[in-house]
Amino acid sequence: MALWQDAAARRRVSGGALVALTASMAFGGGCKDANDVVGPPTPRPQPTTTTTPTRTATAQPASPTPLPPTATPPPAGELTGNWSGTFEEDDYKGSSDFCNLHNTASAVVSHSGSEVTGTLYVSAGSCGAGGPIQGTFSNGTLTGVVLKSGYTGGAFSGTATANRIELRIEKLVHDNGNGTGLVVPPGNLTLTR
Repeated sequence: MALWQDAAARRRVSGGALVALTASMAFGGGCKDANDVVGPPTPRPQPTTTTTPTRTATAQPASPTPLPPTATPPPAGELTGNWSGTFEEDDYKGSSDFCNLHNTASAVVSHSGSEVTGTLYVSAGSCGAGGPIQGTFSNGTLTGVVLKSGYTGGAFSGTATANRIELRIEKLVHDNGNGTGLVVPPGNLTLTR
């Protein structure tokens, strides 16, 4: 770069040195051959730019990117599968004299649409609340009946999620033909998986 192009260099050169340098260049001392042009630079044309009107964009909030789940839970309301838990019988008219009130329980459930079917198993020491079940599931509520052969009653209702079922089962009555019969006490069923 020529000395005269560097503004900082021009400031560093003292007045006498600048005169000597200019004289030297004018009389051929600054040229290598006769074809070199020495002098102030020719101004370069500035590029022309055309501006196009731009539209102002309205900033949109960034959509959060959901994190992938760490484990895939069963679909909400999906009750199909094997369940285990307890059946707590009420002490119905002295039933604790001959029935266990605290019993283990399990169920095998099939769930399609709103229809729920399956089988409820209750430990042998109970008064026998187990049997086939049939019901409906809607908005977290499970209602239906235990279909124990020879018995009436056994309606149930409660709540259910993909991992927990809590039901109140009403008494089952076996009518022996004279209006009396064996009663399976009502109770609370809690199942998990």
